[in-house]
Amino acid sequence: MPRGYGHSRGRGFRRWGYVGLPRGLNFYTPWGWRYPLFRRVAKVDRKKCIGCKTCVETCPFGAIFIENKKAQINTAFCRGCAVCTLVCPKGAISLEYITY
Repeated sequence: MPRGYGHSRGRGFRRWGYVGLPRGLNFYTPWGWRYPLFRRVAKVDRKKCIGCKTCVETCPFGAIFIENKKAQINTAFCRGCAVCTLVCPKGAISLEYITY
């Protein structure tokens, strides 16, 4: 098997890192557990947002709500799936990386 792969119950599995993150951007505990050092969340540009609620209706995690006729993101629920960035008609939502 190539380096970085192991063998577990007859199936090969990826041993290092998360999908989309380079290997050096994870924190490894002494027990081998991995934690990413940052994650993606959506961010709303309040100047561009028109409050149309299409992002609220399409968010699969319920992380977006409307406050003062503008969209707001609850970062605790946001998983960075980028669905809201695709459906926003004004392009007011973008993804950013936050660190832990």
